[in-house]
Amino acid sequence: MGIRLERSGGLIFIKGTPDAPEPPVNKYATVGLWLALVLFVGGVLFIGPHSLTMADITHTFKSLLAAVHY
Repeated sequence: MGIRLERSGGLIFIKGTPDAPEPPVNKYATVGLWLALVLFVGGVLFIGPHSLTMADITHTFKSLLAAVHY
């Protein structure tokens, strides 16, 4: 079943063939991809040749707070 929006703002229900079932999501693959992304970003930011120091992070955080406050 599909839904279409009319120009007047109403909804039209369109009967037809049923939607194909969605494949199941592998939650371990999703968690693994997020972990890989976090490790990659952490490696680039903190271990790379131009790594950030704690002073850089606190300065950026204070600047953001000052910008939001005013």
